[in-house]
Amino acid sequence: MKKIYKFSLAVFILLFANPVKSQINWTIYTSTNSILGSDNYRCIEIDQGGNVWVGSAYSGLYKYNGSTWTKFSTSNSTILNNDIYDLLVDNTNKVWAGSYKGVSVYNGITFTNYDTLNAPFNGITVYALGKDKTGKIFLSSKNGSFGYQGITTFDGTNWANLSGYPSQINGDEFSDFAFNASNDGFIASETGVTKYAGTAFTFYPKATTGLWSSTCVEVDASGNTWWAGFDGLLKYNGSTWTYFDNVADLGVTSNTIFYDMLIDGNIIWLGSTSGLIKFDRVSGMVLANYKATNSPLPLPRIPTAICGYQPPIWWLKPILPPLE
Repeated sequence: MKKIYKFSLAVFILLFANPVKSQINWTIYTSTNSILGSDNYRCIEIDQGGNVWVGSAYSGLYKYNGSTWTKFSTSNSTILNNDIYDLLVDNTNKVWAGSYKGVSVYNGITFTNYDTLNAPFNGITVYALGKDKTGKIFLSSKNGSFGYQGITTFDGTNWANLSGYPSQINGDEFSDFAFNASNDGFIASETGVTKYAGTAFTFYPKATTGLWSSTCVEVDASGNTWWAGFDGLLKYNGSTWTYFDNVADLGVTSNTIFYDMLIDGNIIWLGSTSGLIKFDRVSGMVLANYKATNSPLPLPRIPTAICGYQPPIWWLKPILPPLE
């Protein structure tokens, strides 16, 4: 879903916010209290039964059911590859794992694998996944580190490669997808923000939105679309763009990068290089910023992946600074 940054600390954190007592409790999972190894971790997802799924860069896919961790790798399953880039749970509760060599779909018993030999996506590496309101899967693929090959969809029967990209995003990195109640698609990419209305793309430049680059996108309960990326947070209500500057509005450094967001009611949780930010989407105010100085989070640069299930529960992943 997001830009990938390498790190070398295997730590996962369960954050529980009690809405009555307004207190936060933290549980930390590492190699000392789980089967997680000293690996790089990229993505996290929660299925319809509340199981937590974690994708690693080298050791495969992990599942946590609330008490027990289970590992799926090429040594004990038919998963395509141990290098997992993104995860998605579809409408039938299948887990999609985008990897270095394609995408593996787990139905609770077995994996079904798709790659460039049996599906039309042009890049062997599937690095971002999304789904629309009908359950159609959207995936981004690439060859190598920067050979981005566009977006491919799967409706349960048919695969299709999207076309007609505006020149500003042709060959771009498409890192996240979100869909509103009308099933309009919104895409985060390295050059800005894009709308996909089922057959056509509309690109919105920084001159229109104020946001230069985006890594994540979500739609809130009021139908507003939110993007975050390299230089701030952006809200779109269907007609008006509202930009929140890193320094003036969010109180972080100008070069702060946002990796992921979770919208829970009026609260937006933002994982960034400046900490875990709790933002009130109604007031437009930052309520808190969690980092090593005021929480058990061991690093100032915190989550690349955030998920929620039966709020107010969030799973977070801290990271080290990105490698050049």
